[in-house]
Amino acid sequence: MPRLLIVGAIAVAVLAGCGGDDDGAASAREVAQSYADAQTSSDFEQVCDLFSDELRQQFGGDDCSRFLEEQSSGLPKRQFRLTSVDEQGDRATATLVTPGESGEPVQLQISLQREDGDWRVSGIGERPSA
Repeated sequence: MPRLLIVGAIAVAVLAGCGGDDDGAASAREVAQSYADAQTSSDFEQVCDLFSDELRQQFGGDDCSRFLEEQSSGLPKRQFRLTSVDEQGDRATATLVTPGESGEPVQLQISLQREDGDWRVSGIGERPSA
């Protein structure tokens, strides 16, 4: 798995002051912000908590947080910033920006979907250049 995707999988954040869904569940924007914040603070347990069941299995299942911590050891800490969220029904796409290995900004795209009524991160990848 490319290092950038692993680094991308290691970020999380919650957007302060943003309202959740009508049923009290966190909005797609809040979950994406939580992901960015968690990645920035290297809170791998929180990152894994935000993953869908399927994505968590791809990153070590019950050992997800330990897997992410091991994969990120030796990597510099990076700031992750949420720049946009496009929500369409039960699916959403969020764009994050983080410094790449060269120091230049890299855009990451995370996919979100509703799972048992809650938004979960269901995919992580580098955003294609426009």
